[in-house]
Amino acid sequence: EAIISDITITVDDSDYITIDGLKIKGTGSSYLAEIKDTCTNIIFKNCGFNLQYGSSASQVMYIADSMTKNCLVEDSWFYGAAKYQLYIFRADSITVRRCVFRKDSAGNQYSFNPQQIPGTQT
Repeated sequence: EAIISDITITVDDSDYITIDGLKIKGTGSSYLAEIKDTCTNIIFKNCGFNLQYGSSASQVMYIADSMTKNCLVEDSWFYGAAKYQLYIFRADSITVRRCVFRKDSAGNQYSFNPQQIPGTQT
């Protein structure tokens, strides 16, 4: 299990990668996670993504490219002040299952609690 702040996880031109139990808290101007450029069979499972109020990023997680396919986002939690919590564009066969999406724009009124993500512990 990893809990990290202000970093972007990029999966680029890769196949058969599973990311399980990652929690990211961001305040910057970039996505917290992105899948792009010819990726297949990428899995994000039991992850937490929190883009804090004041960030200039418009998406928490970004999945895009016409060659990206057969990806799974499952049992994960997305929240924060971004315009889009999960942005999928020009990708094929993307499955999103049992995820929570919440838009918080009230500053630090809400705290990041990874224990609220099903199946995770701190």
